[in-house]
Amino acid sequence: MQITSFPTKFYQSFPYQSRLKLGERIYNAFNNSQYKKAKAEIKQSRDLTDHPGLPYLEAGNPNNPTILFLHGFGDTKESYLRQATAFSKDFHVIVPDMPGFGPNPRIQSLTYNSSTMAAIILDFVNDIGLHEFHLAGNSMGGAISTFAALKAPEKVISLTLIDSAGFYFDHVHSVLDEFLAGNNLFLIDEPNDYDGLLNRVFHKTPFVPKPVFEFLYEKIHQEKKWYEKLVYDLTHGLESVEHGHKNGLFLNHHIKDLNMPIQMIWGDKDSLFPIQTAEEIKKLKADIDLKIINDCGHAPHYERTKEFNKLLKEFFHKNS
Repeated sequence: MQITSFPTKFYQSFPYQSRLKLGERIYNAFNNSQYKKAKAEIKQSRDLTDHPGLPYLEAGNPNNPTILFLHGFGDTKESYLRQATAFSKDFHVIVPDMPGFGPNPRIQSLTYNSSTMAAIILDFVNDIGLHEFHLAGNSMGGAISTFAALKAPEKVISLTLIDSAGFYFDHVHSVLDEFLAGNNLFLIDEPNDYDGLLNRVFHKTPFVPKPVFEFLYEKIHQEKKWYEKLVYDLTHGLESVEHGHKNGLFLNHHIKDLNMPIQMIWGDKDSLFPIQTAEEIKKLKADIDLKIINDCGHAPHYERTKEFNKLLKEFFHKNS
């Protein structure tokens, strides 16, 4: 991956902390421009029953149908700024920072599993007055979206799973097998680890200016201990695949209980949850609409934005 955007010798002559501040300014300036383009605002819900209020992005007219986007592990609400721009004309867009991520507090006493986080999200949507909505989640956000749809199906107009976590099939090797083997790619010790993470998430890794790369690396590096807890909680302290099946920790046996329209959007080059995962999920519930995006990794909303948005728009308009 090519990440150097300045002459190396000249760039490295600056103190590291100065480079980090430059990276933060570039990163924030880019996000601010996206917020303006989407005409989006950052708001804060009131305190919830089991969690302080969640910060969230809001765009579009609240009188239009609502789309609730849930981001993946290690991500933030800003991951859906391009979707906020694309959908705010015809839809009302809400994107919270998921518990444990973004500016949310790190609560050691809280168990951050998918069921608990889904309950927090449902408390959040009640607090901000959402009665029904289209629900779309990527990776971890897909698993939490599924749990939320199971808990409150009357609120969910449609469900879109984007390279979703939460499912396991013995014959399909996924990132869960890596976690069980003691290899957590989200635990970043050095810049090469972060580079490796980006190369796993994306099929074609986007260009990242060197100062921004260093700034983002430092952010995730400093979260290493916290991410250890989150992965443990999200996998319910999973000891083995057999333990998961025995204790019903996977969504395989629950997806058939959902009756709202369901779409899956999957990158065919996803290295975390391979495309075979999506194909096996569809076998469990044949009426799921599976859309495969070619030459795309784990985050289609980032990597193939136009194609991803087109699929979403068609699905939402069909089911609004």
